[in-house]
Amino acid sequence: MFGDHGYEVDNPSMEPIFVAVGPSFRQKFIAENFSNIDVYPLVCMMLGLSPGPNNGSLNNIQTILARPISSLFIEPLLVAVG
Repeated sequence: MFGDHGYEVDNPSMEPIFVAVGPSFRQKFIAENFSNIDVYPLVCMMLGLSPGPNNGSLNNIQTILARPISSLFIEPLLVAVG
């Protein structure tokens, strides 16, 4: 499978970097790979917005969070995707 950019999406060198810092995120933690579509509901939650229809899920990235989603109020200091 190829992305719009013409490169194989399963190629490990095509994996993006995700960095999140703040009281709601685990410190000194390296997560397993996750899909970028799971970042959208996280950003919506941080901004207090209701996400539109999407295929992402907070459940897929809850390991990066310091507390369970049900008790979480996100206060990010830095979120970078690249």
